[in-house]
Amino acid sequence: MRKKNLFKKLIAAAGAMAMALTLMVPMGVSEAHTMDEQTPVNLIIEKHKTPTPSGSNNPESTGEKLDGVSGDALPGVEFTIVKVADIGNDSYEVKYNLTEDGGRIFTSLKKNEGDVVTGSALQECLKPTSGNDLSSIKDCTNAISGKTATNGQVVFSSNNALPSGCEASTLVHMTTGRGIYLVVETAWPATVTTRSVPFLVSLPMTSKANNGNWIYDVYAYPKNSTEDFDIDKNITSVGDSGGNISSDDSKAEASIGDVITYQVPVTAVIPDGGLTKLGIKDTMSEGLTLIDDSNVEVNVTESGEKVTGVVDVHEGTTTGGNKLIEDTDYTVMASKGTNGNTILRVELSPSKIAALNKNAGTDNTPQFLFVYKAKLNKNAVAGSETTGNSVKLVYNYTNNPGAEIEFGKDIDTTIYTWGIDITKKSDTNQTLSGVTFELYKDRAEGTALKFKRINSGGNEDVYCLDTAGDSTLTTSADGKLVIHGLASGTYYLKETKTNSGYVLLKDPVKIVISPDSEFDGETTAKIGNNESSVKQNEDDRFEVTVVNNKGFDLPQTGAAGTALFAVAGMAIAAVAGGLLFFLRRSSKK
Repeated sequence: MRKKNLFKKLIAAAGAMAMALTLMVPMGVSEAHTMDEQTPVNLIIEKHKTPTPSGSNNPESTGEKLDGVSGDALPGVEFTIVKVADIGNDSYEVKYNLTEDGGRIFTSLKKNEGDVVTGSALQECLKPTSGNDLSSIKDCTNAISGKTATNGQVVFSSNNALPSGCEASTLVHMTTGRGIYLVVETAWPATVTTRSVPFLVSLPMTSKANNGNWIYDVYAYPKNSTEDFDIDKNITSVGDSGGNISSDDSKAEASIGDVITYQVPVTAVIPDGGLTKLGIKDTMSEGLTLIDDSNVEVNVTESGEKVTGVVDVHEGTTTGGNKLIEDTDYTVMASKGTNGNTILRVELSPSKIAALNKNAGTDNTPQFLFVYKAKLNKNAVAGSETTGNSVKLVYNYTNNPGAEIEFGKDIDTTIYTWGIDITKKSDTNQTLSGVTFELYKDRAEGTALKFKRINSGGNEDVYCLDTAGDSTLTTSADGKLVIHGLASGTYYLKETKTNSGYVLLKDPVKIVISPDSEFDGETTAKIGNNESSVKQNEDDRFEVTVVNNKGFDLPQTGAAGTALFAVAGMAIAAVAGGLLFFLRRSSKK
């Protein structure tokens, strides 16, 4: 009996303790859940790209600061923040009282300032009216279009300075009053294909964890799907023979006058809201002359890969691509730069842009191939620091309030050409002017290459290839002759006339120019039968010295040698005459 009474007492004591603890919990929770009106309230948005695969290492956003959020930081995003409601203070029900801006934005609620609304009603206004089309959110129009207006809107960007203690992330930050805020992403980088949806946030807000305590520094992690434009530039042919092109198609060599064909494949991404401009801008060097604008062609291809030629096929075919129509689907503009160089712009027409925008938000990514040609001219630079040009993507999108974007870094290509620096001397080291040569390619006969002199004055004569020129190359007063603008290969320098008293070269001088196949090494040349290579001088030319010997002097008719024979003959005749005289005298006696 005593044991039973003791057990009952223990049970009663345990129950009393449990009740006491139960009473203590509400007291503690009630105190913790009381909003502190004096604590500053901050909204902090940390902006990331959507990781691949989507959702990987992506913890739930609870309003509290998270560590290890996946996806690269994304700068350049702009948000419009509008206070749409005040948090009510009813003792038994959470109330939201619309602000003036809330009544203006959430027009479908048909409420005035101060009217009470529920959180569910506000959330319902943010649902797209069709699929995932954010532009169809019926009550965000004013917030999006009026982002630079007044009406209590706050605009802040992830390009802003970071708040203290947030060194490692790309963040945006706002200190504001208590209430319900609409957050709309109103500007974003060109690489964004899907922007984050508008959302409501309570400042402060209660935590899902930590017994529902108030969070005064509220962190949000909206993400953007991004995709970088894919742009490249290829050299596909040089001259009639195709030319010597590196394996990555970024470098080639050419002779002056050669036509270079370029292809620029562009994989275009259509962002939310659509495009307003898409094209390319090629800034050429002074050493390149754009072939007539009508030679610029644009094709739509399946993969954006380079093709061996422009294929003119009918719309709807899938072999090689569809050729667009100039002045209907695209425009070509060529202007002069500050150095007299050519700047080429090729842009899709507004009608073509409108057609592309129908693919916004889909996986249908168009791919274009821009094809154009340029000729290497006399302004080309010889050697390693040589003639190049760069191309960028010209791009703009509907929700970008600024000027057009030149996307990505320059995509460069380089054209190499070489020069020969000839010095004509005698065997006594005297320079010889007026000596003439002809230059042949591949064999020391046939048709000589033609040149035009391109310098005016100076101590050397500079000639560059020109089919409308002349084949005769002449040394200057200082015995100098420069041949500019040659591709690699085997050349034969034939002397056709030298100075009086000097002997013409028996055979042409063989010159072999040999670049590295990828143009990454040092280009060299071999002269004649000499196995050692000649390197380029400070002017990036190969130096060649051609020596003429003096001829042998022969006796001239009527000169001293002939007179000697005459004197001897006269002496013999005198002796013969004297002998005849004495013989006649003797016979008379």
